[in-house]
Amino acid sequence: MYVDPSRVEMALHYAALALRPPAEKSAKNVEVTLFIASLWADATPAARTKYKATVATQAGALPWSALTKPTQVMAVQAGPGKIGALAPTLRGPAVVLLILGQADPEDEGVDGFRLIAGEPRADAIIAALYEWDVPLLTRTATPAGWNLEGAVEPVDDGAGADKGADAPELDPVDGADVDVDVDAPADDETVTTTGPTRRQKQLVAAGVAAGFAVLGVAAWRLG
Repeated sequence: MYVDPSRVEMALHYAALALRPPAEKSAKNVEVTLFIASLWADATPAARTKYKATVATQAGALPWSALTKPTQVMAVQAGPGKIGALAPTLRGPAVVLLILGQADPEDEGVDGFRLIAGEPRADAIIAALYEWDVPLLTRTATPAGWNLEGAVEPVDDGAGADKGADAPELDPVDGADVDVDVDAPADDETVTTTGPTRRQKQLVAAGVAAGFAVLGVAAWRLG
């Protein structure tokens, strides 16, 4: 299965930004819209159908609703990212369905972007996408490919226990001041604040042409 880890990194960044106040998000509306449009353009028809059905149930308007964890857990029919014989349960944002549903470009040099179903570490990453396990995805998604070793849960040697494992220190997003009382993430979420890399910005730029074409399709204008 072809899953671009660079796009996962970008989704993590934008999902963290989605938790910020509206004034901080408005400057990124076009950028995020084009990111999702580029995913849509590269997704299979089946993945697009599942994405549309899922995002239609989300509160709020696109593009940010596609990057927000659902208030209700949804069972996803068999398709992209299917684990074993069971249909996975989506606890992450709807954009996960487009990320898992990208058509394989079959280019040379992208073997590190493929996850082999049935391989325990690959299955752990796929499950992490559905569960939106931010720590595991942050460890495994790199611009050079998937770090499968990162899918193995690190051993806790007790170092830094007094700091609290469930209370990571957060840095500002794009230089904005942190206001812990506004739109704070849920306990099971960790805000990833590292900005897009050069490759990720190139992906967004590459999606501009596809984005404007896709935005003209009636099915794309949800919400």
